[in-house]
Amino acid sequence: MAQIFISHSAKDEQGISFFSKVFSTTNVKAIFEEYEKLTGISINSNKIQEDINKSDCIFILLNENIEQNKHTRDWVAWECGYGSQNNKDVWVFEKQEDYKKITLVTPSLKHYVRYNPDDNWFHYIQTIIKSYDNSNVNKNTLLGTTIGGIISDDEDKIAGLVLGAFLGNALSKKNLKVIGEKIKCNYCLNSYIVHVPKFHPFRCPVCNKSLKFNS
Repeated sequence: MAQIFISHSAKDEQGISFFSKVFSTTNVKAIFEEYEKLTGISINSNKIQEDINKSDCIFILLNENIEQNKHTRDWVAWECGYGSQNNKDVWVFEKQEDYKKITLVTPSLKHYVRYNPDDNWFHYIQTIIKSYDNSNVNKNTLLGTTIGGIISDDEDKIAGLVLGAFLGNALSKKNLKVIGEKIKCNYCLNSYIVHVPKFHPFRCPVCNKSLKFNS
């Protein structure tokens, strides 16, 4: 089963509730890590690294609670860098109501999303999550491997299994990909993909300058 690592504050009850509901409609597992529970026993840096390594991408849920907690800010920056170094897509989510309330920069991100925790954004974020769902690929790979084994002669059983696995992957239904818009910040010249309503201002998550998506 695919899984996504979620960085968040335990005090962000609205964000946690919203994302939990979205994940519950998918086959992707959400791994919620709360900085406030970093006791060194149940959750520590090794456990976080392990969870990130097993995840398909990272969601960073930013809000004012993270902004106001220096310890939490440091962990967000570390996780962004660690995930990026290990080839994980880093998604940064900010509520639209928090515009100009957050200054934390995340240089290693790939996607930046300004969302509202409501029905209008439910399907879009659901689509983002489902784009990492590998359950259909795994099922079709297994089916293709079985077929390949059945149709092959005993002398060429291995070749049949490999061919079947290849066909299973090739025939698997492609996951729906979200679109977004790739931009290059005029100030820091960093490139990333934004998911914001048209004509809405937003901050550059790398240099914190105000930008506007006009197209």
